Amino acid sequence: MVDAVSVVCPEVISKVEAISLSRRTIVRRIDAIAMNIQDQMLTASVSFHWFSIALDESNDIQDTAQVFIYIRGIDENFEITEELLSMESLKDTVTGKDLYNSVINSLIRSRLSLDKLASITTDGAPSLIALSDKYSYQLTALRDEFIRRFADFKAIEGQFNLLSSPFACDVETAAEELQVELIDLQADNSLKRLFENKPLVEFYASLHSEKFINLKNFARKMFVIFASTYICEQTFSILKVNKSKNRSLLTDSNLQSVLRISTSNLTPNFNKLVNDCSQLHHAH
Repeated sequence: MVDAVSVVCPEVISKVEAISLSRRTIVRRIDAIAMNIQDQMLTASVSFHWFSIALDESNDIQDTAQVFIYIRGIDENFEITEELLSMESLKDTVTGKDLYNSVINSLIRSRLSLDKLASITTDGAPSLIALSDKYSYQLTALRDEFIRRFADFKAIEGQFNLLSSPFACDVETAAEELQVELIDLQADNSLKRLFENKPLVEFYASLHSEKFINLKNFARKMFVIFASTYICEQTFSILKVNKSKNRSLLTDSNLQSVLRISTSNLTPNFNKLVNDCSQLHHAH
C-alpha cells in the first residue's frame, strides 16, 4: 500500500503509514465489527413478532464439531432479518440433545423468548450407502431422504396455499380465527388488485392492522420459516476457507467473528466504530 500510494498520491503517504496493521490490531478490529453487527441483530430481535431457527453442524480442520445457528425474524412492518445467531463448538460426540441445548443456550444469551419461536429446521446426516449397493437402492434411499426432509412442509401445505392464494382459498378450510377476515378480504376488489400488483410480503404488510390482525399475524409466522438449511451449508464453505490447514490455530471466538462478518446482511456502523477507538497506533 505504501509503495502504491508513494507513486499515485505521495501527498497522503503519511496517512497510509499511520494505519496500524499489526496482528493484534486486526483481530481487535474484526471483533469490534462483529460485535457491532451482533448488537444490531439483537436490537432488531426485540421487535420480532415471530422467529425461526435453522441449524446444522460440521467438523472443522481440527475435527471439532461446529454448530451454526441462524435466526430469521419478522417485525410489525414485515421487515425480515436473517443473521448468524451463534456458532457453538462441541468438543465431544454430537447428539440431537447437544444441538437442542446449543439452541436454547443461544436463545437465552440473546434474550429471545421461546413463545415467539415459529419453527426449528435441522439437517440430519444422510445414511451412508455402501459402494457395492445397486443403483436402485441408492435412488430409493435418495427418494426417502427427500420425503423425510420435506415432510414438515407437506404437513402445512394447506397453510402455504392460503398464504400464497388468499383470494382463491376455501374459507371453510382455514383456521377459525382467519375465516371472517378472509371473507372480508375476498369481498374487497381493491385489495384483490393490490394483491395482483404487489409482492406477497408487501401485500400483507399493507393490510389494515386492526381489520386483518389475525391474517397478518398468520402471514408473519409463515414468512419467517426457513425454506431449507442452505444458509448453514453456505457457512460451512466459508468455514473451510477461513479455517484451513494454514490457519488451523484460529480460535473459535475469532472464527465466529470472521463468519459473522462474512455472512451478515447488516452494514457495520463504521462511524461509531471509529469514534469508539480511543487512539490510533502506528503499525509495528
